[in-house]
Amino acid sequence: MRRRDGHVVREEPPGTGASGSPATVVAWPLKAPLATFGEPLSPDITDTRCGVVEGADAATLTPLFEKANAETHWSSGGKTYYLRVRPLLPGESECVDPII
Repeated sequence: MRRRDGHVVREEPPGTGASGSPATVVAWPLKAPLATFGEPLSPDITDTRCGVVEGADAATLTPLFEKANAETHWSSGGKTYYLRVRPLLPGESECVDPII
């Protein structure tokens, strides 16, 4: 299955890195802050959000995601977040997979 030019991004509260070393923190470059990015996973899970980026936003984020690793954290609006990112697949237009 061919992927589209976009990403499904799930943000959640930061955890601790597996290596025990300080995590790299990257500034979130988009105008919309991570605190309001996408939608909450469910009414009961409001501290984890998921959304889709495409077009110019995806072009901005792709090089940063390519340099990031599993321990990279992201800063936005004075808070730090952990992101799980995967390619946007054909036929997807929203975050429908809560486990990415």
